[in-house]
Amino acid sequence: AARFLHDYINAKRAKGTKSVPQIENALVTGRYALLQFLIERYGRAPMASAVTAGDLQAWMASNHARSPKYCGHLRSYVVTAWDWAVSSRYDYRGHAIDYGITENVASLLPTAPRVAALDRVLSEDELRTLWRTLDLAHPTHRVLALIIAMGGLRVGEIALTQIDDWRDDGWLHLNKTKNQRPHSLPVTDTAKPIVAISQRLNPREAGPLFVGREDATMPVGLAAVGRAATRLNDRLGFPHWTPRDLRRTLKTHLVERGADERWLEIWHNHGQTAGVARRHYTRAE
Repeated sequence: AARFLHDYINAKRAKGTKSVPQIENALVTGRYALLQFLIERYGRAPMASAVTAGDLQAWMASNHARSPKYCGHLRSYVVTAWDWAVSSRYDYRGHAIDYGITENVASLLPTAPRVAALDRVLSEDELRTLWRTLDLAHPTHRVLALIIAMGGLRVGEIALTQIDDWRDDGWLHLNKTKNQRPHSLPVTDTAKPIVAISQRLNPREAGPLFVGREDATMPVGLAAVGRAATRLNDRLGFPHWTPRDLRRTLKTHLVERGADERWLEIWHNHGQTAGVARRHYTRAE
């Protein structure tokens, strides 16, 4: 199983898949990774052919208890991995590798039920309380603080940034965003000290700015930021919110404070699809 999962990650990396760090964290290296779960369950890494749908179900259940919304990603990771193993077994081009996997047992896992999207906007009082509660010694808290301080950028645009994305010229330069376009914008005065703290705590010259506690070369995962938000929510007793809701919250309060919505659409990288912002992110009165 260890060889199979490592080979799969290497194949994805060779293909140039952008989400390799998240896949590797979920399946191999992370604290709650599938391989670690299997080793604890079997006492060692089992044969790949011995891994059952029940094993994957138990792993998914343990992750569901921590972060239900992330399980859709985890299911897609294992389904794709097992598909790759079956295809590798029957590769007729001279590159066949037999891991003993003859069927995709991961496909038996049910897909996550579709639910209505949350429409949460934190009040100004809630936002102030959250801001005061954030502990900048924690990388996930720094990510949440920067989402707020940078006016509601996407979670991934903050959590997965590289050290050299935050330039000495005072700008954040994102090479690629959700719409596959580069995006550059000035770092706000509120964000600058948070970036400085992050750079001081991670003095590397290259790599992700926000790294996990176990592996200083891997970025904090989006699931880790979500878990941090859940723990903060439990502590503060707020109605449920997610890191993504901070984007809607900031957009709404900025519009209510008189910010020009057309400039906010550009700031949030919705300049090409302004209607998206109005439908999903603005709840201003």
